[in-house]
Parts: sequence; structure tokens; C-alpha cells
Amino acid sequence: MEATALAERAKSPAQNSLVSSLGNVRIGPMPLPVYAATALVASIAVATGKLPNDVIGGLLVMMLAGFSPRQVRYRRRIAVSSIMPP
Repeated sequence: MEATALAERAKSPAQNSLVSSLGNVRIGPMPLPVYAATALVASIAVATGKLPNDVIGGLLVMMLAGFSPRQVRYRRRIAVSSIMPP
């Protein structure tokens, strides 16, 4: 019992909140870190000309292009509804 209490005290609150908040943010069905890694890989593949011109490459680009505006629209709707209640 004491070992778990000491281990929890050793973790810094800032680290816990940052890690948990990034893991809880979702872009579409993916957590933010997974989405960011996917977007980074896709950007590098496009920049180097290595993105395949078949279904896999098209699906990756459409997935990223579809999730981003949807998330912005969702966040904007929350912000507007909190400013102007119905």
C-alpha cells in the first residue's frame, strides 16, 4: 500500500495532466498522438514523392482531410454554443 502511494506522489502533476489530456483528445476516431504521427508520415511521404498513387495513398489523404475539418467544426460549435446559449 505504501509503495503505490509513494509511486503516485513521485509523478509530477503537470506530467500527468499533459499526458492524459493529449491521450484524451480525439481527432475523429484516433487519439491526437496517433493522428499527429499519421499526418507527419503522410506529409513526409508527399514531400518526398513516395506516397502511393493507389487506394492506400488516397485513403490516407482523404482520412486526414476529412477528420480535420470535422474536428474544427465540432470545436467551433462547442465554443459558439458556450458564448450564445439557446
